[in-house]
Amino acid sequence: MEDSDFDFVESEPANYCSIQVEKDGEVIDLVIYVWEPKEKPKGIFYFAHGLNGHAGNMSYFLLEVSRIGFVAFGMDYRNFGRSGGADRGLIRNGMDLV
Repeated sequence: MEDSDFDFVESEPANYCSIQVEKDGEVIDLVIYVWEPKEKPKGIFYFAHGLNGHAGNMSYFLLEVSRIGFVAFGMDYRNFGRSGGADRGLIRNGMDLV
């Protein structure tokens, strides 16, 4: 299978936004992605990425989830993907994920 077999550009979410959060004096943007179905949603699907990635890694999958009728969304954790943070790739403690 070649990369040309997939339409990666189409898998980018139609909607994404950022919210600002503050912890220990550091203000950062957290990026949230949303893929919406064309019809009334059957439910909500939340994607939590692993420690070696970001929500964009699963764009194609989340697009497919929206195509079968679910609102699909995910967030880049602090220090990951498009979200801010000085310590790229670092989760200081489990409460940072909450």
